[in-house]
Amino acid sequence: MFKEPLNKHFWLLLVPLVFTLNTISQNEIWYFGSNFTNTAGLDFSSGSPVAHNGQNSNTMRFYESNASFTDGSGNMLFYTDGIAVYDASNSIMPNGSGLIGSGAGTTASAVQGALSFKWPGTEDSIFVFTAPSLDGTPANGIRYNVVDMTSSGNGTVGSPLGDLVMKNEIAHPAAACEMMTAIGTCDSIWVISHRSGNNRFIITLVTEDGVQATNTQAIGPSVTGNGRRGSIAANVQGTKIAIAGAWPTGVWVFDFANGVLSNALNTGMGWYYGSEWSPDGEKLYVSGFPATGIKQWNTNTSSASNVTTGGTYGEIVMGPDSLLYFAKVSGTSNFLGRISNPDATSGGAAGFSNNAVNLGQRVSFGLPQIFIPTPCSVTCPDTSISNLDDICVGLTEDLSAHELGSSGSWSITSTPAGSNPAVIGGASSDVFDASDVNVDPGIYEVTFTVDAPVGGCPSTSTRNIEVFSLPTVTVNDATICEGDAAAIFTATSGTATGWSWSDEGTGSDQTTTGTIAGSYTVVVTDGNTCTSLPAIGTLTVNARPTVTSTTGAERCGEGSVSLEAVVSSGTIDWYDAVSGGALQGTGSPWSTGVLTDTTMYYAEAISPEGCTSEVRISALAMVHRIPNVNLGSDTLLCLGDSIKLGTGLSDVTFLWLIDGSVLDSLVVTNSGNYDVNVTDTNNCVGYDAITVTFLDVPVLDLGIDSSICEGDSMLLNAGTDGVRYEWSTGDSLQTIFVDSASTYSVIVYNIANCSSKDTVVVTVDTVPEIDLGLDTAICNLDTIILDAGNEGAIYLWSNGSDSSAILVTTENNYSVAVTNSFLCSASDTIQIDINALPNVNLGLDRDVCKYLPIELGVAEENANSYLWNTGETTQSISTDTSGVYFIDVYSIYSCFKSDTIIVSPGPDLDVQLVNDSVICNGTQTNITVEVQNQTGILIYDWNTLENANYINVDSTGEYSILIKDEKGCWGSDTTTVRVQDLPFIVLSADTISICSIEEADESVTISCSHNGSYVEWGDGFVGDEYTSDLSGWFEAFVYDEHNCSSYDSITISEYCRPVRVTLPNIFTPNGDGHNDGFIPFEMVWEDLEYMLANLEYIDFKVYNRWGELIHTSSLVVPYWNGLDSEGLEASDGFYFWTLNYGDINGDKFYNNGYVKLLR
Repeated sequence: MFKEPLNKHFWLLLVPLVFTLNTISQNEIWYFGSNFTNTAGLDFSSGSPVAHNGQNSNTMRFYESNASFTDGSGNMLFYTDGIAVYDASNSIMPNGSGLIGSGAGTTASAVQGALSFKWPGTEDSIFVFTAPSLDGTPANGIRYNVVDMTSSGNGTVGSPLGDLVMKNEIAHPAAACEMMTAIGTCDSIWVISHRSGNNRFIITLVTEDGVQATNTQAIGPSVTGNGRRGSIAANVQGTKIAIAGAWPTGVWVFDFANGVLSNALNTGMGWYYGSEWSPDGEKLYVSGFPATGIKQWNTNTSSASNVTTGGTYGEIVMGPDSLLYFAKVSGTSNFLGRISNPDATSGGAAGFSNNAVNLGQRVSFGLPQIFIPTPCSVTCPDTSISNLDDICVGLTEDLSAHELGSSGSWSITSTPAGSNPAVIGGASSDVFDASDVNVDPGIYEVTFTVDAPVGGCPSTSTRNIEVFSLPTVTVNDATICEGDAAAIFTATSGTATGWSWSDEGTGSDQTTTGTIAGSYTVVVTDGNTCTSLPAIGTLTVNARPTVTSTTGAERCGEGSVSLEAVVSSGTIDWYDAVSGGALQGTGSPWSTGVLTDTTMYYAEAISPEGCTSEVRISALAMVHRIPNVNLGSDTLLCLGDSIKLGTGLSDVTFLWLIDGSVLDSLVVTNSGNYDVNVTDTNNCVGYDAITVTFLDVPVLDLGIDSSICEGDSMLLNAGTDGVRYEWSTGDSLQTIFVDSASTYSVIVYNIANCSSKDTVVVTVDTVPEIDLGLDTAICNLDTIILDAGNEGAIYLWSNGSDSSAILVTTENNYSVAVTNSFLCSASDTIQIDINALPNVNLGLDRDVCKYLPIELGVAEENANSYLWNTGETTQSISTDTSGVYFIDVYSIYSCFKSDTIIVSPGPDLDVQLVNDSVICNGTQTNITVEVQNQTGILIYDWNTLENANYINVDSTGEYSILIKDEKGCWGSDTTTVRVQDLPFIVLSADTISICSIEEADESVTISCSHNGSYVEWGDGFVGDEYTSDLSGWFEAFVYDEHNCSSYDSITISEYCRPVRVTLPNIFTPNGDGHNDGFIPFEMVWEDLEYMLANLEYIDFKVYNRWGELIHTSSLVVPYWNGLDSEGLEASDGFYFWTLNYGDINGDKFYNNGYVKLLR
């Protein structure tokens, strides 16, 4: 409940402070504003600060003047910017607006404009002190407010959100600076601030009975100017304070017993903004603005050192982790900085980090003011409990055995993930119950709460119990056959450290073995001594089958046989060995593969469960050899020969299939196929066959005796019946070619070696001799005679002629065939080529100009000789002279040709320059060229050394050009350009300013002096004088006879004389028509229209002697007829009036006075 303050105005005798630094949750959540973005926040509850945005983003837009207050559990109760107080729902408390602290607007905040702390001796009443803003109303002084957190406010009676029960109470009425801090314990707190413009501290005592008294103490320098925008900081020990501001930073010693400062010290560190002490209370840190960087002042060594030299920084505040956090002035960073070793003896070792905590949005100057009173010594309940034992799922734990101090109750305050948590049970609700085997495993937070808590003392202790999951285990099943080795059962578990088998299983190893059908049960224990639920493996023992009989088989020669077996049950496998060996096949009957020898196989039975018979039974597969019968290879014989066929075998019988003979041999004289069957004692039959062929002698005929021409050859053919040939020439082929006279014979053998022989005589005749000569060439249009000789012979030329000689004029390949009286022929061939005449063509007649010689020449290259009529002997000549030119050319084949050309003189170019003859000074003109009679691209050669088809000139002079075309023909021209001086013009006016409003009736006349032809003004008006009733900028151009121009301008300022309104000091509203109204009158040069045109606004008010407003008007000429606001006649007497108006020049006028009303 809210505690009413006592009206006490005396100093209390305070006991010495007991400084015990402990963990307080009232500081775990910070809210602070920024005029760059929305409200920012930090949450320290996890031990490290993280961005926290639980507040309304549009509440605190101040970049300073922030305070937030959380309860002992770290829950946000309210926060403030010194203007309004926001509850935990981010809404303004019902009575929480309109605090007299910082001024309205984001730039009117105080550096340390808000400070909150509990009312000493209470739990639910909280003081909120406010300091004024230098940009607001410093005269508001130091104010305080009280929040009652038991008030429902925006909440409910059951869930109150608090409300202000005291508001804008005065702690100190005089003008104060923007700084405020506090030092105190649970029962006495000093609030320390500073007066504005002098050297007085404001020291306010707050006790359990409320705000007691405020004293001021003059010590140290005056705080003036921007120094009033600095900060004040107290160390946590309550022994020192410091002020950072425009005046060099100062340090004072504070006496907590009587609230007095002493030992003022100037550190020499000036122009700083934020300030904070180290946890040990010996090092002061100040942040730069407008100075740069952060400095440390070591009170032990009285020396300053740099933490960092760059950047500008805002407020510095100690966090609940005893580290210092600082804001940044620039507003461009999303990060807070941090000093992680603030007790270091020098700034360089303080652990500066510029970007330590990311807020996710830009920050500016301020951080919240944090003050937590040092706790007093009280007798607190003993919340001591011993550590709890971890347990396994399915067990319970007696929590009462862990209570070491005061009595209390137990609760589970945090559970692991899941839907079936452990519970607190037992008759006294002091048993941790995890007996359900399906309970959620994990870490549970268990809280012990004392039955009789004491305010300001810890009332709870927490411990963790871990409920361990039971280990899991699985066991394999097994199946064996009768007589097999023992089956192995393996317990599989990821966490087991011990095993215990039962039923048919035995031992404490991970595995057990057995041959007896039945259950093998195991439980496991893990490292947490938790025991699993049982797992069971089952052993099945199956009977073995037997092979009762087998049936073998035999055959002649290689191949497969079919074996059979009978078994008691199951299927049959066949092997090649009595044990082991390779599987050959399955089933009965079973067909073997191809056998070449007698082989023993063994049958094995396999039951449906996979058990095999203990003994394999054999079955014989017998293979007999077939008699090897060989009558020999097929045979060829000559007609009249014979052959005896036989095998050479004994202990066998024969059957010749051609005639049924059973003899062991057979004599053959005729061609045919002869085969025999041979049977041995195993009744296996062998077989062979042979083909015997009897052939006649080969057919042979070399023909009659013959003759051939000299140089020819003749084919002799011995026929196709032979397979071997023996020629008298030593050749062994079927055919041979012969080219010489001789007697030729051959013997021919067939495949049976039967032979025939024949002979032929060959003679050789002579042939004609022909020589047309070597291949040759003639010049075009020449002839040549080709003669074949051999008089009396028969001729045939390739061109169809049958004479002995022909005349040739064309290029070709010529041949002739000559046949003599022996009908022997010969031939010859010759190539006649035609050499072309030289390529001599001087082309069509041409022109030649002076500046470009032409080249005359022929295409024929590498000729034997060239001869021009000029005497030159080259392939081409160059000339710039007209005339007749011819050339004689002999080619490399000595072929001759000549040509003639007439060269005439070329035409001259018609060249004309085009340009302005006169240009204005400061301008340029282009001189261009017009050309007639040109051919192709032109070459330009100016006397200015330029080579374009035009030139740009800006000076007086004579300009000429020479132009040549592609043929070397030329032309030239010359022109002259003159530069004309510009005319001059000077503007002048009869006044330098006018009033442009119509009521002023003012104008200006602008004249000009010049030496041109005429003057044109900016609006197109032509004339030497220009009159205007408007102010502004005026320009004029003068032009001469060559249209050359100059320019001048003049500015006429706008100036309207101020309206000077005065009012009379008496008027008589008695209706006599004279002086009946209280109206302004002007000076002699003013009139009403001018006044109205010049006014932007006018406000007129009349007050009676009690300060009551009885007449008002706006935007009209003031006129009071003596009636009050209710339309009644005002009584005679004096009345106070105010008249405020502004004119179009931006001037503002404030008038007031008294007027006497006399009827």
